[in-house]
Amino acid sequence: MYVHIGGDYVIRTEEIIAIIDVKNHQPSQLSGQLITIDEFDQKSYVITDTKEFLSPISAATLKKRMEISLS
Repeated sequence: MYVHIGGDYVIRTEEIIAIIDVKNHQPSQLSGQLITIDEFDQKSYVITDTKEFLSPISAATLKKRMEISLS
């Protein structure tokens, strides 16, 4: 299944490693590629196998979307 993380970005749920609230974590660019979806509205940090995203959608909302897509 897929999860919409904001803008034009949709990610397969199997690729998502973590979804973290931006207030609790600063991007580290461990994967080497950080994509900022909305420069002015950054609520969550989505880490995948190959990329990292700063999303304008809250971590709680993204987690709910993942739960719905997996059920």
